[in-house]
Amino acid sequence: MKKLIALTISLLMLVSMQAQQRNDIQVGGNQTQMKDGCGAPVGVFVDEITLISATIHWNTNGAAYYKVQFYNVNNPREKGTLMTNLGSVMLDNLTPCATYRFIITAKCADGLSKTQAMSFSTKGCSN
Repeated sequence: MKKLIALTISLLMLVSMQAQQRNDIQVGGNQTQMKDGCGAPVGVFVDEITLISATIHWNTNGAAYYKVQFYNVNNPREKGTLMTNLGSVMLDNLTPCATYRFIITAKCADGLSKTQAMSFSTKGCSN
């Protein structure tokens, strides 16, 4: 299964490197050196939070792919990285009542753009 995931990620990266580049754009009269109009993902939110899972969403922006890196704040060894060309990922096998921090990186033709670190907490905390 791990080999299949690694092969899928490798194929995704190969295809993304062949993505079409767009022309430079102008913003507010000033020339901007953005080859593909891509930047850090925006509109990020987390929903469908349960004891052991959550779904992270964002607005796609023409990036070749997105990399989501996350970790448990109380147990940094509990971490993961997911790659997709979609505007969401589901994290599962999480710890109940834990806070997770995550960053989304967009792979654009002109480089990488990251979001600020964000967080969410899984359910299961007793108050």
